[in-house]
Amino acid sequence: MELKLRNDGNTPKELSVYSYVYESKRPLSEGFDGETWKGSWTANKQEVVIKAGENLILVLKNKIKEDVDVGEYTLKARIKEGKRETDLTKKINVLEQRKSQYNLILSCEVIENKTVVVIENKGLNNIIDTKLLIFSAKNIESHGVSINGKEKKFFVFKPEPETTHHYLLVKDYLILGNCSAEYEKNNFFNRITGKTLTSGNGVINWFASLFRKVFG
Repeated sequence: MELKLRNDGNTPKELSVYSYVYESKRPLSEGFDGETWKGSWTANKQEVVIKAGENLILVLKNKIKEDVDVGEYTLKARIKEGKRETDLTKKINVLEQRKSQYNLILSCEVIENKTVVVIENKGLNNIIDTKLLIFSAKNIESHGVSINGKEKKFFVFKPEPETTHHYLLVKDYLILGNCSAEYEKNNFFNRITGKTLTSGNGVINWFASLFRKVFG
């Protein structure tokens, strides 16, 4: 995205400028900060000063995150001068879904009142650094997990009685897999997906709010 900015005032202006693609309150793009791609609202933020009467052209780089569905979304550029914000928006179309470059599988099973979580890297990638997030009605846990190509790792947890725990494997803002274990009924289900598909009355909204607390 290219922006042309002009200062028609008599004094220099200090601005923060960044852009992102979003849907509702969910960022759908990664931004380039000059060194790395990051998945946050302000990932490609630039701090600039425009002298009085001068123009400045900025290039803000975004790319759509993996596994975003085909459809129409909003691209927004935000220009901040102190507490003042100016937004420029345009509609964009995602014509093809980017597939995940990671080949990780997350599964969980309740065995003898314990939950066994298995993370398997079926690809040939080098070490992949991820986070295993554990959500329950009372708590959120985060565990760093590094896994080599063709490696399988096992984790054992003992949840509280009569609770359901949700396990997510996450890299940056991308959900690589999720599963849930229901302690009370001693059953389990497995979903290998890039989306949160947990069902039930109010569960999706509750789950999304917890996810926002982890990532801000």
